[in-house]
Amino acid sequence: MKIAILSDIHANLEALTAVLQSIARRGCDRVICLGDIVGYGPDPNACVVMVQERADWVVQGNHDRAAIGLLDLADFNDHARQALTWTAEELSQDAKEFLRGLPPVCQVEGSLCVHACPYEPLAWDYILAVSQAFLQFRHFDEQVCFIGHSHVPVSFRWDGNRLSRSSQWPMQMDREARYIINVGSVGQPRDGNPQAAFGIWQPKKWLFELCRVAYDVRAVQEKMRRLPLPVYLIERIAYGH
Repeated sequence: MKIAILSDIHANLEALTAVLQSIARRGCDRVICLGDIVGYGPDPNACVVMVQERADWVVQGNHDRAAIGLLDLADFNDHARQALTWTAEELSQDAKEFLRGLPPVCQVEGSLCVHACPYEPLAWDYILAVSQAFLQFRHFDEQVCFIGHSHVPVSFRWDGNRLSRSSQWPMQMDREARYIINVGSVGQPRDGNPQAAFGIWQPKKWLFELCRVAYDVRAVQEKMRRLPLPVYLIERIAYGH
């Protein structure tokens, strides 16, 4: 079985379309979405519909939650807040109801799936460093936890004695170890590579692959320029920062 795992779409329809086409070509059987379908980008409703149609499991992200009034916009920086204000006005009632009904976590094939972190999922903490990952391993029982949120693909491996961090892909996982794996971002990568990122997990083979897909960044930027979205958000998607 091949399971595609995507996160942080952020209303980038062109990136999501390219990723789903790649997923189909690669013969993936199921799709997991780790949240933040909306926020930042120009096509929140279309992205919600596409995720509804294509994803088998979806969890709620902090931007999803803020866009429907369940998270204080004061918790976000100025650029994110401006985009979320527009997104909240733009979202259809159907989209809002879908986002409101999403769970904070789900279990798939023995893995835990959450937007930000397994400990207090609605606190929206980041897992970027080994020290942060160490605290999180205490708070889930599954052998692997898939996350998004930081937009930076990375894995943390704990063998009971040593905790290590890696960004080398593909990754043949050790069945005796435990993992936290960040699958990166579809719509707004922040690892210096502007191509959309997603993961493919093969639980039978215990193999994880990070995939990158090019998409029409300029088309997205042109859409954003016609909307009340910050210039900073428009420019950054071209550089992957």
